Amino acid sequence: MRIKLKRGNDRNLKVNVTDAAGAAVDITGWNVRFTVKKLASQTDAEAIINKLVTVHENAAGGITNIPINGVDTDTQPVGNYMFDLRVRDQANKEHSSDTGAFVLVQEITDEV
Repeated sequence: MRIKLKRGNDRNLKVNVTDAAGAAVDITGWNVRFTVKKLASQTDAEAIINKLVTVHENAAGGITNIPINGVDTDTQPVGNYMFDLRVRDQANKEHSSDTGAFVLVQEITDEV
């Protein structure tokens, strides 16, 4: 999976949690964590984005949103990063994990 975002922009990343058959999983009470780092070896404290979501758009339907705010990236260098998305239940059991590329691109316009 690849996520491309212009530096300093806001975006909600919609996440659909499904089982192996593609059916929605009820994520009521679950945690979803989204982390973006330059290097996998960095600690979570060194991540450029580290979001924990506990309130979901439609928990029974397995839908949540990861809010990315402009301030999360506006001072970061453009380039290639990596992300990790983890979904854990109330017992801290991991049910889903996804890893991919996070590309931060240069903004061109500096005024609206």
